[in-house]
Amino acid sequence: MREKPPEFRPLTRDEIERLLPPVNARAEAEAQARKSQEDGFCDLCREGNGMVLLQDESGKKALKPCQNPECVAAQKMRIWKRALGSYGSAYSHYTLESLLTDQNLSLMQAKKAVAQFCLKWPYEVEGKGLIFTGSYGLGKTHLALAAMRKLIVEKNVKQAVYVNERRFFQEIRDSYSDDATVTESALLRRMFSAKVLVLDELGTQKPTEWAQNKLADIIDTRMGMAEQVTFITTNLAMQAEGENSLGERIGILCYSRISAMCVHYHIAGEDYRQGPGRATGSLLQ
Repeated sequence: MREKPPEFRPLTRDEIERLLPPVNARAEAEAQARKSQEDGFCDLCREGNGMVLLQDESGKKALKPCQNPECVAAQKMRIWKRALGSYGSAYSHYTLESLLTDQNLSLMQAKKAVAQFCLKWPYEVEGKGLIFTGSYGLGKTHLALAAMRKLIVEKNVKQAVYVNERRFFQEIRDSYSDDATVTESALLRRMFSAKVLVLDELGTQKPTEWAQNKLADIIDTRMGMAEQVTFITTNLAMQAEGENSLGERIGILCYSRISAMCVHYHIAGEDYRQGPGRATGSLLQ
């Protein structure tokens, strides 16, 4: 007796999906790989924490840093951008190599000092940081941030913070409001604990006792912490007293602490922002 031919019917959606897992899995893997590359993650630690779960011969599991060179470099760039915070778009391109000295002898010396400091840190350096003084637009902020970036990239620093003094004190004042999302203690703790701190435009605040005390707390704490480094910039003169002196602005005690902690480099010259091609430059006059 002849067998009845099988009935043919359209496949259901579930049946189609069961037939296609290899294709879907491959597409999902490719999409995840693209996302990993876009986010700066590798296939080993695509969740973005830079750690890989490894298992030894005994079956014991442990988290180890990812050793993929591209992933390591991406991790360092995330630390760099996180350190810059809201200033990332303005300063993320700063490196020591990109700082043009334009035959400015004092800037050339300071640039060389930064390179040597970063090379020898943390064991063979003089002091626990550098302070750059000079007028506006001479590259002081560029120097300080380039130093921080170099320590992140070459010395594997994980905790780094850039702080503009004026904005920092405003953030502390804002933390006193009822709807504040961050506390004063959290802001100060960030300054205390950073392995590398860039304190930019020191002395721009009016010399109130409140501001001087907060600054003294930061400097005193960092002086007592091993292997912490602080880079400072200021437009004021590195003097204890006198007109436009750093000592008069931040207080003699804090000035004394910084003098003992940081090696000083003065940058002379003219504001590069007002050079040819700038809004106030000679080409527009």
